[in-house]
Amino acid sequence: MRKKTSFIAVLVAVIIVVCVGALVIVFNPFNKSPESTSNLLPSGNSPEWVVKLTGSVAQEKTFTLQDLTQMPLSNVTTKDNSTTYIGVSLFDFCNQSNMNWDAGYVQVIGENDNSTIINLYQAWNSTKEEWYYYKYNIILLAFVKNGQWMTNQTDGGSVKLITPHFNESYQIRSVSQISIKPWTITITGKVANPITLTAANMSRIQSTTINAAVGSSTVASNWTGILIMDALNYANVSRYAQQVTLVGIDGKTCLGVSVIGNFTLDEVTAANMMIGYQQDGKTLTIDHGGPFKSFCPTTVQPFKFATYWMKWLHEIIVY
Repeated sequence: MRKKTSFIAVLVAVIIVVCVGALVIVFNPFNKSPESTSNLLPSGNSPEWVVKLTGSVAQEKTFTLQDLTQMPLSNVTTKDNSTTYIGVSLFDFCNQSNMNWDAGYVQVIGENDNSTIINLYQAWNSTKEEWYYYKYNIILLAFVKNGQWMTNQTDGGSVKLITPHFNESYQIRSVSQISIKPWTITITGKVANPITLTAANMSRIQSTTINAAVGSSTVASNWTGILIMDALNYANVSRYAQQVTLVGIDGKTCLGVSVIGNFTLDEVTAANMMIGYQQDGKTLTIDHGGPFKSFCPTTVQPFKFATYWMKWLHEIIVY
């Protein structure tokens, strides 16, 4: 009798766990998959509209509105909950368009020649699925407003760039062209020749590959890029220079604290600090800090730990 009671208790516990798990999956606010936007598109044919894709892409293309409806759809609601837009996130559109690995900036141009530039980090970061943040923050190429196709007559254009938390000048109506531009890294300060590095001109500096593990890991990778000291010498660094600060495009320095983001030139050399763009022969994706990230492939403490590896490297300032 005791065994039977124990079996029933275990069975009940298992059922409870399964039910709770199912409820978490269904009602978890971070889970976006149950809510589909594809079935929320208006009936009838989409309006006539085309956008030209140019710049740092594998191939320049022209997309119709029908093409956009076949891409992964997203929605964003204004904070007052009065308007819901459906469209394609700017980041997803660029991803679907085979942008080059070193893409950094997206210029969105309207038919009236109004334009704005969004950096790729901002476009990607707006899609992070963090419930409230996600619902109100996606940078979106919108073509449906409150369940209706957007048109020239009702909305000043069939596709509008929606940029929550940006001022009105970023809201581009009647989008007609999207031009993707390369990522840049500026080197300024105590250098005789301040420069802006891109993947194209970075090739003038000899690349380096160093095999090393990160932190306490025993698994090593091949880290490829150019040594920061080589880049500083290319910019004719001053003999009076003492340190550098590495800055990410999100405005942070290493560890998110500007003081800790400062390194002496001796530390830069000892830690093999690099402007990195490949791990084991594969270019870095945006979610891993790409296209450029500072590498410190070294055994020197504490720089071997990933907290000192600057994501989305955007600026090097020499003091």
